[in-house]
Amino acid sequence: SAKSPGRKGLIKTLKISLGLSCNYACNYCSQRFVPHSESTNPSDVDDFLQLVQGSLSEAPERIEFWGGEPLVYIKTLRPLAERLRARYPDAEFLMITNGALLSLDINEWLDRMGFAIGLSHDGPGYHARGADPLDDPHQREMIMDLYARLHPKGRISINAMISKQN
Repeated sequence: SAKSPGRKGLIKTLKISLGLSCNYACNYCSQRFVPHSESTNPSDVDDFLQLVQGSLSEAPERIEFWGGEPLVYIKTLRPLAERLRARYPDAEFLMITNGALLSLDINEWLDRMGFAIGLSHDGPGYHARGADPLDDPHQREMIMDLYARLHPKGRISINAMISKQN
């Protein structure tokens, strides 16, 4: 419980769900009916980190940030990841994103923070999601920028969702 969380031994992977909101409403996603959050709550970061620190007896090897779409929560993600990086400098960071909310600033930050990124893209079946970010010149440029930054370091993959539509 939150009042008496107990301590955990070696946690190899710490998975943090930032929320279920997403900037898409993919017809195959079980979270598609969750309303998009207008704002996140970065003020909860300190309390959350106290719970994490009090619950772990050793540093996690990997920290994964999940959504919905994690970049919907960028105002919370930034201070949370920065504080976790300071606390666990050797942990691998991972996030899966659809790439539609990337910017040069976010790309630079993800690279500097040492994130490994799984870029979710449905290829020719993208119509099941909605607008393909690769069809938008700006979004495509941001995705290609992130790929150029992370690919030489082996920190990016392209993940396809297989569904009956594709």
